[in-house]
Amino acid sequence: MNISRSKCLITGSQDLEELHNYSSFPVFIGCTDQDRSKDKFADLKLSISKSSGIIQLSELLPLELIYSEYHSEALGSVWKEHHLEFSLFVKNNINELSVLEIGGSNCEFAELCINLNKKLCWSIVEPNLFKNSHKDISLYNGFIEERLDLVSSSRNVVHSHVLEHLYNPMDVLKKISCNQLSGSRMIFSIPNLFNYLKHKFVNTINFEHTYFLTEEVVIYMFESLSYKLVEKRYFENHSIFYCFEKIDGTHKDISITNNYKINKKAYLEMITHYTVEVDLLNNAIHNYNGEVFIFGAHIFTQYLTYMGLDTKRIKCILDNSKIKLGKRLYGNSLFVSNPDIIQDLKNPLVIVRAGQYQSEIINQLKKINSSVVII
Repeated sequence: MNISRSKCLITGSQDLEELHNYSSFPVFIGCTDQDRSKDKFADLKLSISKSSGIIQLSELLPLELIYSEYHSEALGSVWKEHHLEFSLFVKNNINELSVLEIGGSNCEFAELCINLNKKLCWSIVEPNLFKNSHKDISLYNGFIEERLDLVSSSRNVVHSHVLEHLYNPMDVLKKISCNQLSGSRMIFSIPNLFNYLKHKFVNTINFEHTYFLTEEVVIYMFESLSYKLVEKRYFENHSIFYCFEKIDGTHKDISITNNYKINKKAYLEMITHYTVEVDLLNNAIHNYNGEVFIFGAHIFTQYLTYMGLDTKRIKCILDNSKIKLGKRLYGNSLFVSNPDIIQDLKNPLVIVRAGQYQSEIINQLKKINSSVVII
């Protein structure tokens, strides 16, 4: 059953305005082995608050549908550098040795932090745990709301690219805040979604990123819950690192900057941009005398095909993920191959629209085949 949002999920204001509706969009961002006839689609409905400018999904799908399969490996040099930089940020901001990580996934980030400080006492709460034998990591299956006792016993709560996935972020943060002692810290990384939208990256908002989490929103949430900002740092144009400390006092009533006009204009401009962009891409591939590919078995390709990209001449999707190889992109007829298949081809054409990973991917493809044509 879908969950409706009738008010702003951050401020509670009942002033939502319909922004856009993507009718029948693929519900799962990833790849599958199932027959295409079993793929599910739903309306991706966006609304915007007139008093804050926060963009959000009007209807949420069940979590078990959105995260029905594992699909996010955080591959590539950008993610590798992100984890390294964020681990150093955590190391410099923890105020005691006990750490609770929310959504620790495969424990890779935890191990990176422990390697920087062997004395850390690290726990992970995660609904889809991977087996891990690291003796210094305690694993707890479930959602953080179910294990608030772990918050009380940990002086530092850490999470990376989790906050933007929460369906009810204010409710979750309130519960954590009520269980954190004064002086405890929350240290986290979020995607720089304002920068994503500014550069028309289609992974800004979707069935997983269900609201437009910007710097103004972060400050509003944490200051209203009695946290003070200790440090903020930007990681390239990719992410923002934060460290907040819990302080004594009751929850404060604060105001939020209203970016209604800016955010609405930016989002509608992105839609217009891809309407034109897809026509240009279709014209290019129809007139190309050679094999055609597209990179990225993810939301980037799903969005382009939804907007009308003709896939008849596209041989397959190139992707670095080992778990996606040979599988089909959900909601599409395209299957996934390793980028190395273009190595011996003469002037293969590859469509690359990969947001913040664009430069990294283009460089990789050129190393595989110097004659590759990128559009």
